[in-house]
Amino acid sequence: MDTIGLQLQRQLAGTVNINSNVIFDTIVNSYGAVVYNSVTGEIVINKAGRYFINWWVVTQSSIGPSNVTFSIQTSQGDNLIGNSPIKTGEVVGFAIIQVDSAPIALRLINITSNTVFYSTLVSIKANLVLGEIPEEVGSITGPTGTTGATGATGGAGPISINRIYVANFNSNDVSVIDGEINTVIATIPVGVNPAGIDVNTLTNRIYVSNINSNSVSVIDGVTNTVIATVPVVDGPGDVGVNIATNAIYTANFNSNDVSVISGLTNTIIATVIPAGGNPFPTGIAVNPLTNRIYVADFNSDIVSVIDGVTNTVITNIPVQVNPFRIAVNSATNRIYVSNFTSNTVSVIDGLTNTVIDNIPVGTTPGEVGVNSSTNAIYVANRDTDNVSMISGLTDTVIATIPVGDNPNGVGTNSLTKRIYVTNQDDNTVSVIDGITNTVIATVPVGLRPFSIAVNP
Repeated sequence: MDTIGLQLQRQLAGTVNINSNVIFDTIVNSYGAVVYNSVTGEIVINKAGRYFINWWVVTQSSIGPSNVTFSIQTSQGDNLIGNSPIKTGEVVGFAIIQVDSAPIALRLINITSNTVFYSTLVSIKANLVLGEIPEEVGSITGPTGTTGATGATGGAGPISINRIYVANFNSNDVSVIDGEINTVIATIPVGVNPAGIDVNTLTNRIYVSNINSNSVSVIDGVTNTVIATVPVVDGPGDVGVNIATNAIYTANFNSNDVSVISGLTNTIIATVIPAGGNPFPTGIAVNPLTNRIYVADFNSDIVSVIDGVTNTVITNIPVQVNPFRIAVNSATNRIYVSNFTSNTVSVIDGLTNTVIDNIPVGTTPGEVGVNSSTNAIYVANRDTDNVSMISGLTDTVIATIPVGDNPNGVGTNSLTKRIYVTNQDDNTVSVIDGITNTVIATVPVGLRPFSIAVNP
């Protein structure tokens, strides 16, 4: 029987009542023995096996409660909760279910204590991906042999959960950290001077931009090996992934352009010139909900906005001096740009393509990380050795967290509320608890850790 797969989206605005199902109005992909009822919102799986479910809902508000909670519930009794401590933002959930006796029905249900409003700021309000995990590659230990010896451990499963990937600029490798135990579990050789890294959480692929070998290394998150090397133009300093289209973008600062890579074929399918002259693009980020790509043009003091459908620049947004790195909160459609020389973060409204605020932070801000579930933004300040925490609601710094020496990279895990910061001159990663805003662990990694990405 065919492997099962299903992707659903909701584009209609409106509300979901308490104890009511999320009704998805669009079937993006469906194959195998699975059926979706667009009237009731119920999914029926007609095959025994093990399945992963990845879902999110973008909310605008809720009547009464200050938090929002949804759950995957099944007819066999599963109740797998995902929640957010704020009303406005992205509620995210991941689950693995075992179906021993098919068919079973499942649904994504609002278990908040009142009605929840879908966001009006984005075109896609909710998304759900369901896929079958093949038994032959499941992450299980083999049976004990007849002589009493333990059998071989099965291969790693297709989903890497709570993994942090660190691009080490001077040791030309990527450290893989297990977020559960805060320990490096693998080191993967890549190209020369890796400076940017991002993850496609749906395909479990990690993309690394190697500045001085003019390439992108593609890592399989299951095997922790490089499965492809994609030549790009000159000086790829950063990389961004669109999980909705499986397109990968590199900011090439020496050739002053952006390479567009197909995640399916690992080949370049387009080249985009972000701005005239010598823009020196150093940062790139993607909003998968709007299919917009944002490029920090360091020398031009602008952010170029690329349409992911046409691969053309649709506008250039003036920011402050030397924009360096970018992050996107897709739930609020806000873009955050670190201005290297102005010591600020520019906040861009993705709807109007205008700067709505410039927030003072520490000295020489590096990468920016966003926790969409708490609407918090984190900025690594290189020369003050700390991280500024910004409230996305008020656009003000609400905490300053000391970390290691010369921090640059920032990654967030919205599920565990952990923030990961690379300290270039310490060769370490600081792990911050997003609830207490304190460093709870320091993990040794490779030489001059520059950039970081998280697969939650």
